[in-house]
Amino acid sequence: AKIFTPKVRSNQKRQDGRADKAKPAARAVWHGQGVQQSMSAQFPLLIGFVLLPYSIKISKVAPAARRAFFTEAAPLRALLRRKDMVRIALIGCTGSIGMQVAQVVRRYPERFRLTALACGRGGAAFEALLAEFQPAVALCAEGTFDAPEKVAKLAAGEEARLFEDCDVAFIAAGGFAGLKYTLLAAEAGKKIALANKESLVCGGELVMRAVRERGIDLVPVDSEHSALFQCLAFRRDAAFSKLVLTASGGPFYSLSREELARVTAADALRHPTWNMGAKITVDSATLLNKGYEVIEAKWLYHADFSQIEAVVHPESIVHSLVYFADGAALAQLGYPDMRVPIQLALTYPERLPCE
Repeated sequence: AKIFTPKVRSNQKRQDGRADKAKPAARAVWHGQGVQQSMSAQFPLLIGFVLLPYSIKISKVAPAARRAFFTEAAPLRALLRRKDMVRIALIGCTGSIGMQVAQVVRRYPERFRLTALACGRGGAAFEALLAEFQPAVALCAEGTFDAPEKVAKLAAGEEARLFEDCDVAFIAAGGFAGLKYTLLAAEAGKKIALANKESLVCGGELVMRAVRERGIDLVPVDSEHSALFQCLAFRRDAAFSKLVLTASGGPFYSLSREELARVTAADALRHPTWNMGAKITVDSATLLNKGYEVIEAKWLYHADFSQIEAVVHPESIVHSLVYFADGAALAQLGYPDMRVPIQLALTYPERLPCE
């Protein structure tokens, strides 16, 4: 980058040697190159200075008002959209992770836009998201829904269209259903933010082969695997000696065998540290979830099972550790809030403030 500094040159001296009293000619010099440009070339720069106060005022507008601008003023949005705005196809939008993705988008409407929404069973929550974010397309796998006029409703067999106009496919669907969408996103050549465990537990070989063949980016969203990703400098192919996944132990960690015989499903849903969906909360209570994460780590980081360890850490502050060949270890620490790995998956290596 060159530093642009305007200089004013006076007209040539008169023959008598006195400086011309007329107004100096307005010229600018690019230092280092000696190229002169007229004031007309500086017009965009002047416009930028004029608009700067207004852009500062816009940045201070309440998030709801900014969101309305970026979702409703389509022509202006297309003109003024930042080059780094991330267009997201959100699969599983009404689940726990999906709703937290929506929170992140609400906070940064100038950085993120939901271009496609998909869910399993529809309902009022799905229709509310459609009305708020106005995606281009929407899909409900097992139900009907009412969509705003400008939102195209997709039918079964049209799932691939969800990924036509996005930069990131955020796979937050629960259970085995997520595998189909992960493979479709990979086939479309889109970056994948993966929050669906079953995609790798059930189809790890298929998914990783598709990612490798397409040369696309797959970013883990699970708190433990996001922590490993960060410790490995955002590289899934980095060298390491051992991966350590932490587990809270769930709500039954300190109970005796006699007490375990009397627990109920409601008890299993009371996780001591994380606020998650019902399925993953129950899987955490039985520690099945940690078994899934060990399998995920094998596929994500090309690890042997002998290189993966799980330890109980009830405070849920250390999310994962990585040991290296020289004996050094790196850990990622933070409060248990899924919005942190969600947001990081969309912005890394950049980090934005997170509530």
